[in-house]
Amino acid sequence: MKKMSLVVLPVLMFSCVHINNTADTRVKQNIEFFKKWENAVRVKDINEAPLFYNGEKVLVRGKVVGWKECSKSARITRSDVVIIDADVFSNAKYCLYIKGGVNPKFWGKMVALKGIVRVKNGKPYLDNAEVIDAK
Repeated sequence: MKKMSLVVLPVLMFSCVHINNTADTRVKQNIEFFKKWENAVRVKDINEAPLFYNGEKVLVRGKVVGWKECSKSARITRSDVVIIDADVFSNAKYCLYIKGGVNPKFWGKMVALKGIVRVKNGKPYLDNAEVIDAK
């Protein structure tokens, strides 16, 4: 039993350190990505004032997720996706529907994209969206 604990303990300690280093690296990469696109409009801002942004071409940053992740969005079709505020300062409670979706290779990734804000039934969505950067 003593021999087994001598082997298991270092393995467990290494695993915890590795997981923490991976999480720290991801957080640092997210911070770098969002600093690069700090002039982008936040999804939260568009959700809080959709009529102000209606018809405006905007640069938005966030994480692309499936529409099921945000039941509050202005869904047009089931094949589309949403972008959420997903930086280290957000709890991702705001989302923005992307009409026409994006290439599936961007799903789950942090993106910066351009598009035109439209409003349907009081809910904003992004039309003619184009990914200009991804991480």
